[in-house]
Formats: sequence, structure tokens, C-alpha cells
Amino acid sequence: MKLHIRNATTLAALWIGILVPPSASAQTVQNGSFETPSVGTGWQYQPPGASWDFYNNSGIVGRSPDWGSPIAPDGVQVALLQSAEGTNPEISQAISGFSVGQRYQVSFAASQRVLAPRKDQDFNVLVDNTLIGHFQPAGGSFEDFITTPFTATSITHTLRFVGLNSAANSDATAFIDNVSVSSASAPLVVLAESHFDDINVAVDGWQGTNDASGPETLTYAIGGATSNSVGYIYVSETAGDGSTMYLVAPAKFRGDQHAAYNGFLKFNLKQSATSNTDGAGNFVLLGSSDVLLAFTLRTVPPRTWTFYEVPLNENVGWFNVTSNRLATQDDFHAVLKAVTRLWIRGEYSYNNFDETDLDDVQLLAQPSGPSQPTLSLASYAGISISGQVGASYRIEFRGSMDATNDWQKLAELVLPVSPYLFFDTNSPSSSQRFYRAVLMP
Repeated sequence: MKLHIRNATTLAALWIGILVPPSASAQTVQNGSFETPSVGTGWQYQPPGASWDFYNNSGIVGRSPDWGSPIAPDGVQVALLQSAEGTNPEISQAISGFSVGQRYQVSFAASQRVLAPRKDQDFNVLVDNTLIGHFQPAGGSFEDFITTPFTATSITHTLRFVGLNSAANSDATAFIDNVSVSSASAPLVVLAESHFDDINVAVDGWQGTNDASGPETLTYAIGGATSNSVGYIYVSETAGDGSTMYLVAPAKFRGDQHAAYNGFLKFNLKQSATSNTDGAGNFVLLGSSDVLLAFTLRTVPPRTWTFYEVPLNENVGWFNVTSNRLATQDDFHAVLKAVTRLWIRGEYSYNNFDETDLDDVQLLAQPSGPSQPTLSLASYAGISISGQVGASYRIEFRGSMDATNDWQKLAELVLPVSPYLFFDTNSPSSSQRFYRAVLMP
């Protein structure tokens, strides 16, 4: 085989990404690269002793040809989420050490299984039952992803990856690797808030509505979600009437709120329904004069005060009610530039007494407003490899040709075409590097 090195000073790649706030500290994800237990060049569903819990068709795979010999970005093994026979695969891990009130984000790498015919898998990332991202890798090469930040509400949370197979393929598989959690240290910016702690303004401009049936009585009460709360608001009715009650945000939450993109709507809520309950309807409605977006909780809120943090972006399942499809980034930009409606659902029983209480509502933006792309120019070594297509090679490097300088593994790959151009993205940090390719058994 032939190995060619392109001049690192003439080969440049343009990287486009989203600026991520620096991490203040990292929470420990056990076995985040799925190297334990070792499955060699095979695979195993629901392997024991992995620090993760596996459900349905999920597990760990090595360089198995049955799965397209995935090349792990960290180590030699990856996790798999396979949707088959109508099941939703899931992997999860309980992680401790969070600081209550601190914001965190999850980073990981993911790719699709590439055996023909390829059937793409999509999946959700959740913290406990809170959705923090929906992802669908573009192809068979691993991509790096970062979730929407979330706020810790206890010292322990469960991180979950849940396969969806939204395209209803008979066999769709995604691979996951290199999972980590870090704190997002920069504070959020408050765009609007209502804490109902000033009895002189009481409901703070909030109103109640009974959907199509018109206004609904909204009441101010003493108490609230925390020991420091002074008051809260609620809507209630004694029996179902075919419409749905909502709590309607005042003018300070409406208008031009474009900075809220990638931010959050946070609030505390509890409801009283115990029978004939229904959690399938719209939990939050956000709209302009032309477009209405809806976020669905898909469960009935508890009867105790519960904190909710709803991300304001297209990655967590928002639905465009107007166009009857999933919401897009353009939808959010259009709505947030001219918000005319922000409603929070206030009814969860369709036939019995129902009361929903609301406290501590905040509309929050990222510190710099909407994240902007940044461009960075770097020179990378490009290695042209000629060899046997379909064979496995290990790419090695060393800093000099001295006898005492051992070869180090850079990557392992299955040669897709010949010649094949491979980039060493770590080369800018070295003054020089020498390379070789070794045929693997």
C-alpha cells in the first residue's frame, strides 16, 4: 500500500460551529466511552457491568462487521440504539454530584449504522423526564453534539438516550460514544418574569382563558412553590366543558423576544386532577399572528409543585400547529420576533374538578442572545492512503524518527475507497509529525 502526506502548510480546513460557554466543572459519567465490558469484535445486547442500564435492543458493539465495523471516536467500543419490532431502545445512567440550581449540558458523539440499506435512527436525550435534545446523525461518520443546557434540581439525575425511529423503519440503528456532562457557567439573562410576590400587583397582568370559550377567572392566592414564595396564581373549574383552560402571559412576555431563541421558559406548576386525567394536549403555546407553536408534555403534571424548564428551540419536539409539522429554526425566529401569545396549560381533567397553580415564571435568554456561528481557520495534515478497499488499517504517528520515539496510534479505519484522504485534526498542535499505516489482521 501507499501512504502520502500532503503539505500541512498548504492544506487547510474551515470549521464552522456554535460557541459553547466554557465549562466550570465536569460531572463524572461512568464508562462514557462504553469500553466495559469488552465485547472484542462482537456485540452484546443489555451487557451487565457497564455502569449503564440498557433496555430493549440497546447494548455495546465493538468492531463487529455485523454492525458495519463502527470506528469509535474514543476507545474501540460504542453503544447502540436499535429500533426493531416496534420497541424504543434506551440507555441510561444515574449521575450524582450535581449542584442544585447550576446549569449543565451533555456532550457526546453519534453516528448512523451504515450497512446497506441504511435506515436512519433518531433519538432523544433526556435528564430524568425532561427533554434536552432531539438528534439524528447525518451519516456513518461520528459527529459531536451538545444538548440544550438544563438546570439541576437535585444532586442526582438520570441521563437517558432513547431511540425513536421516527421514520418507522423496520431496523434503524444509531451509535453513541464519548458521553460527558459539564457545567455551563455563564448565567442566563432574564427577559421577563413574574413571581407573584408583590401583593400590590397580585396577578401581575396574567389572565385566564378557557380556550375557545372565552375568559376564565384567574385567582391570586397566598403561598407558592417555595418556602420564600409570597403568592401564586391559579385557574379552576368544577367540571369539564369541552374546552381547555390556560394561564395567559401579560404584555411583558410578548412582543419582540428574539433573544429568547435557545433560551428557556421556566416555571413551577402543580395541578389537582385525580381522575379522567389527560396529559396529551398542548402544555405550552407560543405564537405570533401568523404561526402557532406547541410544546407537549405527554404526561399529567404531579399534584405537588414541580419545576419545568422548556427549551425554546427546534431540537426538543416543538410542533408547528399552523403548518402541521415539526417546528424549525425559522419558525422560532419568526415567532419570537413578534410574540402575540404565550399560554401555559391549566387543565388536566376533562370531566371533574380541576385546579392548576402557577408560580415563578421566567423567560430567559442565553448570555449573548442567540448563539452565532464562528469561523476558525486551521491547517491540518492530510494523509492520502492507497490500499485494499474494505480492509482495516491503523494510522500511527511519531514526533521524530529517533529510535527511542515509539509509534503511537492515531486512528483505526476501514478503507472506504482508494486512495482515501484522512485528516489529522491534532496536527496543528505539533511542530512536525511522521505517519505510517499498518494493515490490521
